[in-house]
Order: sequence, then C-alpha cells, then structure tokens
Amino acid sequence: MTQSKFTRELERRYGKQLKDKKKSTMSSFFNIPVKFMDEVYDRGLAAARSTGTRASVNSDDQWARARLNKFILSVMDSRDGKKVNEGPGQDGDVVLKALGKVMTLKKARGGTAKYVARLGGKSYKFGDKNYRDFILMNSKKSKYYEPLSKERERIKNNYRRRHRGDGLDKISSGSLSYYLLWNEPTLKESISDFEKRFKIKIIT
Repeated sequence: MTQSKFTRELERRYGKQLKDKKKSTMSSFFNIPVKFMDEVYDRGLAAARSTGTRASVNSDDQWARARLNKFILSVMDSRDGKKVNEGPGQDGDVVLKALGKVMTLKKARGGTAKYVARLGGKSYKFGDKNYRDFILMNSKKSKYYEPLSKERERIKNNYRRRHRGDGLDKISSGSLSYYLLWNEPTLKESISDFEKRFKIKIIT
C-alpha cells in the first residue's frame, strides 16, 4: 500500500507524539473539533466514489484519510501563519472554520437590529432598523435613498467621525456597523473589505 505524501508528512511531524490515529485522538491532539474532521473525511469518501482514485490507492477509506491528513496539516500550517489555500479540493473553507475564522451574517429577526453576525460561539447584533445607513442611502430601492453623492458622503463622514473611538481594531457590534454599514456603497463591497481587514471569511 502506497501512502500519500500528506500521510507521510503527518507521520514525520507528529507520528511519535500520537498514540493512535483515531479521529478522537487526533481531534484532541491537534485541537480540531471532530465535526470538521468528519466533514473533510466525508468529502474524501464522496470524491473517491464519484470520480475514483489512483491505482495505488487500495480503498476509499485510504483516499479519505489522506484528504483528512492534508486538512490537519493545513490547519497546523495556518496556525503558524501560512496562508490558507482556498482552491478547489483544498477544503480551505473547513480550515477557516477550524481556525474560528468563519463568520455568518444574517438579517436579524425581530427586535430593532438590522443584522446578527456569529463568530466562534459569539453573536453580534448591529444596525438599527429605524435608521438609515450608507448602504441604504446608496440603494434606489430603499426609502432612505439619497440621490446626491456629496450628501451621502457628508452623512457617512459625520457618522464615522463620531464612532472613531468605538474599538474598531477588533470585531464588535461597533466595528461591524462601522465597516459593513458605513463603509462601501454596497454590502458585498463592505464584506470584501471586512474580510481582508480582519482576515476572516463571511458567509451570508
């Protein structure tokens, strides 16, 4: 049986420290929740069964295990500062989740908040449905639409000037409002800027 380069690399780095290769053991050792390991393993199984494997691979499990080992290495490398590879088949989305760098963003139900963001078990409500924001002022579909670009910018600048001291260097309700609602003309553009600024992924 020929081992994948990822399996060999995992063994080289951590083989002497791992008492066995059970998912529960590796989950505890690498501090990666089992649910993320299962997600990647299941993807590996599905890929093996739908597109097949190399001739040197003896089973679908071996193929899925290799993908799981690659995922573990990617998480460990990312913790050391290496860039997450989000290309096809790289499981970069799950790596980000394992790193606690995936935020969900939804419109808030009930109450006066416009949105609720969730990251790492924490929830952040921000925006007020009773008031305008820069995105709404730029949308012709909104009742808060402001046709004059200079006026939009004036109102935006006034808001940002008032909230400069709201702890904008970390993720909070204040920074979410500042960078998502009072930043770019559209939510999509603001999300892109926020992702780069805080090095996370936002799922809407």
